[in-house]
Amino acid sequence: MIQRIQTIWLSLCTILSLFLMKGPFLRFTGKGQEICNLGFSGLTSSNGDLNRIVSGSIATPAILIIIPAVSLLAIFLYRNRNLQKITVIALIFVSAGLCFAEGYFWNLAAVKYNCLLLPGIKMAFPPVIMVFAILACLGIRKDEKIVRSYDRLR
Repeated sequence: MIQRIQTIWLSLCTILSLFLMKGPFLRFTGKGQEICNLGFSGLTSSNGDLNRIVSGSIATPAILIIIPAVSLLAIFLYRNRNLQKITVIALIFVSAGLCFAEGYFWNLAAVKYNCLLLPGIKMAFPPVIMVFAILACLGIRKDEKIVRSYDRLR
């Protein structure tokens, strides 16, 4: 049902999370020509033509796969608002986990590998995804209040 605002917020969550799967979303410069990237596979370092995984984790790819799947699932649960709300709350926690992972790898690159952050647009996507999920939850709550008010009138 496209006229419901939470569908738009959840669609934006899906689109932004799919953008995070392609390419790095955090870039760092290190000593010399070394560039560290945080992407789907974890923290990678490239020194000229050589790429190697510095710190890989299973959590980052899992989170990046779960977020679009859960947000798409929540879009199609529009007939069951309670289950949709539970799914969106789970999406908020998973996106908070992505923000935490982003901060962890940012700290890891800064402290352990002495790298500086190169600002980019994709680094803002995880907090924006979380904000969109919160707005979707507020839209679901608003729908619940409207339905309850109509039930009182009957």
